[in-house]
Amino acid sequence: MTFNIETHLYQLLTQAHLKERTHLSGGIYLGNDRPDDSSLEDIILQCPQCLYKQKKATPPAPAQPFLTGEAQIIIYVPDKRVRMGRLGEQYISPRLRLRNLCEAIAVILRSSHLEGVTFTLSRQTLTPLPQIRQHAATLYLNFLTQGKE
Repeated sequence: MTFNIETHLYQLLTQAHLKERTHLSGGIYLGNDRPDDSSLEDIILQCPQCLYKQKKATPPAPAQPFLTGEAQIIIYVPDKRVRMGRLGEQYISPRLRLRNLCEAIAVILRSSHLEGVTFTLSRQTLTPLPQIRQHAATLYLNFLTQGKE
């Protein structure tokens, strides 16, 4: 089921033309498919956790009616190189670009409607990655599917 959720998210973002609307310099990838040496703006879609929910005291059904879990949208953006006078050059966080990308994704998710799937934005984190001179913003989504997988 994790693959289905990742595919749903991929379709939501690509059908909303996120890459064109935000001028994303890289790509949108599923799972761990992002190139290791990428220095572009990339979006990774992952679903690391899925749980089948079932009412207590009911016999197991062949097709589970409810599935819940957490998905992640990870946005990588390269740090910006700036000139700092006599200090030389320094890399700084691309906070405004990360904010714009996060807001664009949130708008798409909030306005989306997938039959039988409900997404809720639960939290966001910002992680500096100094070894590759990038920052990553992670959007965490809780989801609930009803009916068919």
